[in-house]
Amino acid sequence: MLSETGLVRSVVVALSLGSLAFGVACSASSRTDPEDLRPGVPVGPQAPPSTAVPDSGDAGDGGNDGDGGGATRVLRVMTYDIGHAERQGLEALAAVIRAESPDLVGLADVDLGAPRTSSVNQAERLGQLTGMANLFRAATSSGDAGANGVALLSRYPMTGGERVVLPSPGEPRIVSTVDLDLGGAATMKVAVTALDAAEASRAAQVAEVTKVLGSAPRSILLGSLGGEPSEPSIVTLSAAMNDAWSLVSDGGGATFPADVPTRRLDYVFVGKGLAKPTRVVVPDAGAAAFHRPVVCDIPVP
Repeated sequence: MLSETGLVRSVVVALSLGSLAFGVACSASSRTDPEDLRPGVPVGPQAPPSTAVPDSGDAGDGGNDGDGGGATRVLRVMTYDIGHAERQGLEALAAVIRAESPDLVGLADVDLGAPRTSSVNQAERLGQLTGMANLFRAATSSGDAGANGVALLSRYPMTGGERVVLPSPGEPRIVSTVDLDLGGAATMKVAVTALDAAEASRAAQVAEVTKVLGSAPRSILLGSLGGEPSEPSIVTLSAAMNDAWSLVSDGGGATFPADVPTRRLDYVFVGKGLAKPTRVVVPDAGAAAFHRPVVCDIPVP
């Protein structure tokens, strides 16, 4: 059981190595491994002011066949593999995030209570530094060594969701989902994941991810997916959802290594029920992490 610290307020995490089942009691803006979240319980601050965008009526472009034609605002999302803040620390990562002003951030390789990172709840601390709600779910746990997993930061309430263990012969991997409440009747499923480093494992993991998101055309997948666009697993995923970068840009988009990127390993995928993104960029985030982030603007109702 992790003890309470100054950074982990009112959070009690039960870490079980054998079952990877976790329970938690936490505050309204910070949740950790909430497998038992009650649907309808919001996480985090109220939604930010909307950003008006023109209704071009071409939401079906690029294979999107949903209701994006009525979009009146932009949801800015970011995916960022932070490498447990090993390079320059959480403050540098928070500065990168704040510079892009995202509404939603999917984080990969996040530590909680790990001695190697001063036993900090990294998701909660980044939430504090960016003014966003945070949600962490663990993929691996080793008792006193803490946990590592994925996290979401959001300016909109997050409700429900699940933690799904992905097939992996090596290091455990998960996909974490939430329902993002955009106000009124506008909701969408959001998922964040970090896939295996071995290509042979990623095919089965992608199959599970697409199963999780397959029935939700209004969905977003954020993650460090380990393979480049031509890899069979990414091709499979691109058939089920739309690769945001490919919808907007030709070529490029490399995210790794951060200093001089040569490989595109980090992605934003959007469900076929969402409008075509209006902008996708890979910001030069310097040496804040080993990967560069991807930022994407998606029109939403």
